[in-house]
Amino acid sequence: MKKGHRHKLDGFTLVEVIVLIIIVSVVGTLTFAFMGEFFVKSHAPIENLQKSTDLNQVMANIFADYKPYPVWKPNQTYLIGDKVMPTESSLQRQRFWYQCTQNGISYSTEPDPWTTGTIVDNTVRWTYQSTPALLTLNQLYNKIGAEDINNKKLTYDKSTHQYGYYVIKNNWIDFNSSNTEIGSTITNILKVTIRNDNGETLTALFF
Repeated sequence: MKKGHRHKLDGFTLVEVIVLIIIVSVVGTLTFAFMGEFFVKSHAPIENLQKSTDLNQVMANIFADYKPYPVWKPNQTYLIGDKVMPTESSLQRQRFWYQCTQNGISYSTEPDPWTTGTIVDNTVRWTYQSTPALLTLNQLYNKIGAEDINNKKLTYDKSTHQYGYYVIKNNWIDFNSSNTEIGSTITNILKVTIRNDNGETLTALFF
């Protein structure tokens, strides 16, 4: 009796194993080449994003140094220990700050004038605080530093990253009757523009 042919092999032949190894090697090489290039390229956007974040943090730190406390708000509930500054409309008194010494709700209009001692603000009581002294605009101007597009400054880089910033603008401005920005010798409004290594800039007004 004739035996039938075996149509199913128990394992791979040597030739099949060699072919399989070659295919896996080629696929692996192509994958590594593609993914390697991908990861190299993907590093740049991450670094750029970090630089943008650092630039925003620098500007936030400048704001925090100049205005460390929130400005006063009307019809607001305040608790003992809350700290406020006069609003932007009180330019000549902006460097004062006050601490709440009695819980209550503020008036619908801002206390005027803000003075030293105790301020009665509807049912709230505020006590003038002279320390720590808040930066004046002139002091902020000096702390930010002179305009310099070539040298990094690290004064406000409080993060752990190495990126500093460049001062593009740090000058006094005003607005004419047409609401157009003009240069000024009056030190009421400070315009600040900073830049990172990527050429990205941030601009803010301080008053």
